[in-house]
Amino acid sequence: MEYITMNCKEREQAKVFAQIKEGLITKTEAAAQLRCSVGFLK
Repeated sequence: MEYITMNCKEREQAKVFAQIKEGLITKTEAAAQLRCSVGFLK
């Protein structure tokens, strides 16, 4: 079994990206959660 090592910030990003993909949040909401610009999420 392979493991992927991620730091805390990367885990949070993966969680938020999954929420975008599932349609639970918008990119604008994700940008606010990740404290970045919407352009980062394109």
